[in-house]
Amino acid sequence: MPYYISNYSEDRSQNLYNAVLALLKDEGLFRKPELTAKAVAERLDVNPSAISAAIAYKTDSNFSRLLARLRVREACFMLRNRKYDDLTTEEIGLRAGFASRQTFYNCFSREMIMTPRQYRKASAEEREKVDRMLRIHL
Repeated sequence: MPYYISNYSEDRSQNLYNAVLALLKDEGLFRKPELTAKAVAERLDVNPSAISAAIAYKTDSNFSRLLARLRVREACFMLRNRKYDDLTTEEIGLRAGFASRQTFYNCFSREMIMTPRQYRKASAEEREKVDRMLRIHL
């Protein structure tokens, strides 16, 4: 266990990590580009280092990477969903919480091993394939 988190029990780390995730997901805070660990810590009435320690303990990562993963997951949902077909990939990235197109493309490509446009195209092709199969069976 890394030194900087050794002061936090496993239960406390788990509970704090769950509270962070709930706050980020349930309230949609991850969509705010300006969100910081300090702001989350203030909302949970804990020290920012406790937030960082809990995330590191549970994910071997950090707050920024956790946010990026949540935002990429949200972008994936929107890129797959026909409801968002009228939005550009850049608009989707911004709605998912990324501050810029470049940051969105970098994070998305790192997490998904393809660009958002490639992901959208592959998802559309898969949807079309399913639609064709459904038409054949009806």
